[in-house]
Amino acid sequence: MPEPSDRTEVPRPSAREFLRSVGGWWGLASGVLPTLAFVVPESLTSSIPMAVACTVGVVLVLALAQVFRRHEAVWGALLGGALLAAGSAVLALLTGRAGDNFVPGMVVNGVFVAVLVGSLLLRKPLVWVGIQWFQGDGAPDPERTRAVGWVVTLVWVGVFALRLVVEVPLYIWSLHTGSVLWLGGARVILGVPLFAIGMLTSWFLLRPSVRSGSGGAHPRT
Repeated sequence: MPEPSDRTEVPRPSAREFLRSVGGWWGLASGVLPTLAFVVPESLTSSIPMAVACTVGVVLVLALAQVFRRHEAVWGALLGGALLAAGSAVLALLTGRAGDNFVPGMVVNGVFVAVLVGSLLLRKPLVWVGIQWFQGDGAPDPERTRAVGWVVTLVWVGVFALRLVVEVPLYIWSLHTGSVLWLGGARVILGVPLFAIGMLTSWFLLRPSVRSGSGGAHPRT
């Protein structure tokens, strides 16, 4: 008979868990549709109030549909997207510049870059800190886990920084032209699709490190 072991299995991520991590199909929709609902009407009518009304309408439809589905998994993504869309719409209405609808998103990306880079400068990459919190001292290969934490943190620095590198010049250009078509297109492409690429990359890099560990392999409380 094999001797009992105090090692606890930590489930590896699955494709279903990956999709759930980005909010599922409803989370993906909540990340794309509000932007399209603003850009398309504004480009066709040059009316910011019309674009804002369409954006709010799409967010409300998504929220009502979620209520009827009675599924709680996507509420976080949907609520976050709704709040960001509402704040962006208010800013665009106040300033009268359609491009300002995208400013809150750029600010959020800037904050993420600052936090992630700060964690690297402190030699405590945020992803590595997260792995330690979940696995305690039970990581099978601490040195490898730390190295992967550095790499994955850099991946997310790249994701958020790329958005800023592309969107900031397009925002400045929109101030001169009044058109947000290119800026909106960039937001859609660099939003959920780029986020999904970052998640997939992180998943494949982290998966070998998320496995059986010692009794400390539970999240720290």
